[in-house]
Amino acid sequence: MAAQFNGNALLAEYGDESLVAELAQLFLESASSQMDAILGAVERNDAEALRAAAHRLRGAVATFGADSAAQWSYALESMATDGDLRGARDLASRLQVDMRSLCDGASAWVAGHIAA
Repeated sequence: MAAQFNGNALLAEYGDESLVAELAQLFLESASSQMDAILGAVERNDAEALRAAAHRLRGAVATFGADSAAQWSYALESMATDGDLRGARDLASRLQVDMRSLCDGASAWVAGHIAA
């Protein structure tokens, strides 16, 4: 199952709709470049760049409770730390699916709550 953005859970945790909307917007602004960094590192077979990019993204998605995206990020980070990138392309593809789902949900939540 792809990662889902749960704005209502974040709202319950943080108690401030504008804060959740701001966090989601900041995430949306950086998600594409973070994913591009991961895909580029995989393409170049650059373990250090992949480790750093996956670590950054893992922190970002963990804020939203996106467990599957965090797990894919952690798996890529671990793989890169070990220096063995076999299978990284497949993991990055799975992460990309989760990120699309997470971003779509975050965009919809932000649009619905900023307009309200």
